Amino acid sequence: MTPRQPQSDSGRACTSIVTEYHRKKPNQEAPFLIEVEYLNSAGIKAHLQELLWNYRRIYRPDIDPEALGDAEYKRLEATSSTAWSTLQTAFRHERGFSSSFALNMDDGSDERILEQLVTWAGRIEWPRGSDEGFWTTTALSVDECCDATRPFMEDKFWPFTNLIRIFLSARVLDSGIILADLPGLQDVNLARVRAAHEYVLQCDSILVVGRIARAISDQSLRSSLYTSLASHAPNEWQEQGAARLNIAVALSHAEDINVRSARREIQDPEIKAKLDRLDIEINNAQAAGSLRTEQNMKLMRKRLLVEERNKNVTKGLQDAYASKMINQNRQLPVFCISNKWYEKFTAIGNTELVRESQIPALRRHCQAIAADALLGEARHYLRTSLPSLVTSLDLWVTNSIATQALQGDGRHDRSDPSVDRVRQVVRGIDDENLLGPESDWVDNVESCFNEEIMEFFANRGDIWKDQAVNESNKWTVKSGPNYWHQTHYNSWCLHDGDWSTPKKPHVNWNAELIWKMRTELELQWDIFEEQTHDEFKAVHENLGASLVELKDAIGSATSVPGREGLVRLINFSLHEFKHSLDQRERRFLVTLRATRSKTSEATCASYIVEHMLPAYRDASLEFGTGRRIRQETIIGSKVSRGDIFLSMGSALARDIQSLLRHTEEEIERAIESMAEHILRNVKMAFGADETPHTSVPSAALRNAEYNERLQHFSSMVSVWREQYSLLFASEDGALDSLL
Repeated sequence: MTPRQPQSDSGRACTSIVTEYHRKKPNQEAPFLIEVEYLNSAGIKAHLQELLWNYRRIYRPDIDPEALGDAEYKRLEATSSTAWSTLQTAFRHERGFSSSFALNMDDGSDERILEQLVTWAGRIEWPRGSDEGFWTTTALSVDECCDATRPFMEDKFWPFTNLIRIFLSARVLDSGIILADLPGLQDVNLARVRAAHEYVLQCDSILVVGRIARAISDQSLRSSLYTSLASHAPNEWQEQGAARLNIAVALSHAEDINVRSARREIQDPEIKAKLDRLDIEINNAQAAGSLRTEQNMKLMRKRLLVEERNKNVTKGLQDAYASKMINQNRQLPVFCISNKWYEKFTAIGNTELVRESQIPALRRHCQAIAADALLGEARHYLRTSLPSLVTSLDLWVTNSIATQALQGDGRHDRSDPSVDRVRQVVRGIDDENLLGPESDWVDNVESCFNEEIMEFFANRGDIWKDQAVNESNKWTVKSGPNYWHQTHYNSWCLHDGDWSTPKKPHVNWNAELIWKMRTELELQWDIFEEQTHDEFKAVHENLGASLVELKDAIGSATSVPGREGLVRLINFSLHEFKHSLDQRERRFLVTLRATRSKTSEATCASYIVEHMLPAYRDASLEFGTGRRIRQETIIGSKVSRGDIFLSMGSALARDIQSLLRHTEEEIERAIESMAEHILRNVKMAFGADETPHTSVPSAALRNAEYNERLQHFSSMVSVWREQYSLLFASEDGALDSLL
């Protein structure tokens, strides 16, 4: 199920919205649950600013079509047309909106028009039920789901829609993976492309999708794949290839093949002989008037040609990417898929042709992405969560029976000094809320960050600035092999410093400005990552140390039944916390590496492009005599001003601070949950004062029927405990070997 995509005036799909597909939620009853997030006020303003820039640029009086060249002028025209189509979608209902309004070129018109558009956007009435950037609904069918999402993808809402989540039942989602359809990098709006870049940096795997016809007609698919993947992290791609990118390719419409042209490309004599035999059988069937036999033979011929074409395409792509898969011990996964074959032959139960559609293989590839994580969850459940539950039940039963015995004997206290010690320790934990061990986490990580990263910005910033100035001076060379013609210089300004022409190879000015900083910080980032791991580890170790006194006190309370189980329960709780902490560390590391990429790379989502973009925009507006000098002055002054790395450092520190605060809150919640679980069980066994606590009313404990059920439940818990012990009875046991 895929919601319909909005279309531009040219009829092309405008995939400008991230659409995520999730498996159904545990308590979800409807076949489809839909969640929509739309842009906040700051995001809307940035988006409209980009649309205005793209629309108005081609109409500015300084634009000279001859100077730009035919290809560049047509590109700007297409960009402007798409931007206008988007603006019309959003504001055509406003009486004051028109092309003359949007193209007013008076002084200060950019700011006035933007302000008016922002005001109009604030008046948009989102669907009923929307709540501060969030809307949700359910659907009973695919058609209902498409109807529900259509306003956010085609109507006035879609220019401001940020993300759509659809929760549904699908075999490919059963493993828990999330499939996301991302805006293409060819999107003309920089804000959308930047969002796609930032999203990809958070992904575990990248599936590049294209039509198979592009892979066999020319080299465009191979070229576009390189461009697409390298654009997200060009320096990393150049130096490390696919070391951190789990990449696969899906080529659609595999059944779409020209039999004659495909046959001419066959070189294998054995395959040619098979095709000749099939031709004879087809002719014989036609002569005999056997339509079914003729159709079957033609299908066999088509299958053979498709299989050979798929092999050649797969080998071509894998060979092209072999150099980028170094140290991966694998080839680039390529899937030549056919939706038509899958749908048609699934309906009639032809498993062989369903397999040849390669959709089952693609599904297995997607499910395998989460395989290790699922195995880890299974291990954790069987080795920690399950025994923790059984131990907790056993403790409850033991203390219920103990409480019954105390009340039956007329006793209400346990006059044991060791019990009093446990209660004292528990009260101390209550007061501190068990948050002491992590209280220094943020300070420690922030100190490491400042020492390893920010001190370099402070101490090396001037040197990096001098290097950046030297690099920018190279772009002003007007003679020699490194000569920059004024048309080339203007083209780079028009393309935000990242471009290439037939006469000028690809150069990224932004990457050249920060190459020294990136090189010097490479080791520092690696050190900082290691230090953050040590700090996460310290949280767990300190937490375990803080519970030693409690476990010792419990172990010495010989008069309390179930104390050994309670100590085990505390250990299980620590394991649960460690598992939760590991997950948080993984999420922290993903975001940290994305932030590192924004610092070290020179993509549209990077800090350096964010800093230089206003200068490129201003320079691209220059025209007439002396344009080159004025452009050089604008770019040069932006670089030589000396605030490049100050600006980048501030943006980096801001994002790291946000990450640290968010992670700190998650750790606090995890510790609070663990403390609540431990203290609840300790108080159940020891009580806060004189008597052990249970959730059972005293009247129930005096009820004979209840006591009988309690004894029966106690027997069941004993059986569960024994059965669990048998699961891991020997080191070579089947379950233990599996885990």
